Amino acid sequence: MYELGYYKSLEDDSGRGDKDEGTSNYIYLSSYGNPVYCGGAIVNPTYLFCTAGPDVNIDELRRFGEYIVRINDEYALLQEFNKSQPINSRMILVCKAILEKVEYSRGEVLDVDPESSGAIKLDYLQKDSRYSWQCEYRYVVQARMINKDSNNNKEEYLEYDFGRRLDYLEII
Repeated sequence: MYELGYYKSLEDDSGRGDKDEGTSNYIYLSSYGNPVYCGGAIVNPTYLFCTAGPDVNIDELRRFGEYIVRINDEYALLQEFNKSQPINSRMILVCKAILEKVEYSRGEVLDVDPESSGAIKLDYLQKDSRYSWQCEYRYVVQARMINKDSNNNKEEYLEYDFGRRLDYLEII
């Protein structure tokens, strides 16, 4: 799982990099019908395992690399993340992993109260509509440093070892 900021700085021709990653931007219509321009940013170390959903065009997905792994049971993988801790890490998870669909609504009018948990989720789930071809879903965890007094920075990625073959994964 890579830290959310990794995707912001990813520079390649594949279309993965998104300079707005980790922020939200939308318009909320007040009870008077006036537009309220809203935005947010995630500040806690947030790690993502990004996947494509069943509606993705496999040929388009190949721009990310030669190998594609199909997850035949996405909730079994979610359980694996929740039963495990990252290995060789200075980070500790502060919540269970969640699996969420990315929302391609950056800059659009949304019926999301700016003070709701839905607004907070947009900070790590919202992308511009130009990325909608990715049909993305994300496994998301938040973490903190094990030693709170440490001056070390958050880690770029979290590594997991589930200790066994995951039969619901296959290379296609």
